Amino acid sequence: MASTVRTISQITLSKLIWISLILLSFSSQTWANGKVYQVEFIVFERRVGGQGIDDESWQKNVQLDYPSRWRRLVDPNEVPTTQEPEAPSDEFLQTLAQERGQSPTTAAHPSDRASEYFVYLPAQQRNLKNTRDALARRYRILFHETWLQPMEPVEKATPLILHGGNRYGDHFELQGTLTLGVSRFLHVQTDLWLSEFTTNSYEESSYGVQLPLEPQEQADISKDVWESEIPESFEVVAEPAYQVNQVITLRQKRRMRSGELHYLDHPRLAALIKITPQ
Repeated sequence: MASTVRTISQITLSKLIWISLILLSFSSQTWANGKVYQVEFIVFERRVGGQGIDDESWQKNVQLDYPSRWRRLVDPNEVPTTQEPEAPSDEFLQTLAQERGQSPTTAAHPSDRASEYFVYLPAQQRNLKNTRDALARRYRILFHETWLQPMEPVEKATPLILHGGNRYGDHFELQGTLTLGVSRFLHVQTDLWLSEFTTNSYEESSYGVQLPLEPQEQADISKDVWESEIPESFEVVAEPAYQVNQVITLRQKRRMRSGELHYLDHPRLAALIKITPQ
């Protein structure tokens, strides 16, 4: 009898521990979803003697595109676009309030600070300045920015459009998206591409990659064309001044913990990211 009671007690204790772990995990997850994080992201190109590392055989005919859902990272030093930064959805805010045990009327409303999110912070607020300086001695820095953002569940996370490097006509050397979300861990996904440009020789190129325009930039160009006078020659306007000789992609997914510095490796294009709760 005593043995039976002891066995039942052990089973009950195991179940309680198992249930407690599940509840603790769920509690940590929902708590993380309601936090604001500071994201710092560095993208750099590996170069030797001022030249790119070209020993690799890079894929041709790479398919590049922007997602239908996107959010733009805002550089306050650039001319603002007509599209305002997208605030967190009402459904997302309601969920945060419920998870925190608050009513929507009394909960701290993230949209009250929406203008602070997804906007590049001043350079003084970057925490990886020494790391950047060390990288810059050997590699070419294409992008280094930091910003604040509320973290959405990974399945609802919106890709962030960014660009860096030099500008060539309607494109930048570095373009693409960074997607950040949270479940039990923080999730990072990159879809970035580095393009090598040369002056257009007006000869047919064997490199079959079509660079997409950033979504808002495409809308602005259409507006400018229709509002401007009709050009004498459409061919002159449509012909780009530069052509693409090579495109290298950095497409990776990574799970990470907050406060850790993570390295996304690639033979030619690499990145560092650190996500810190505020």
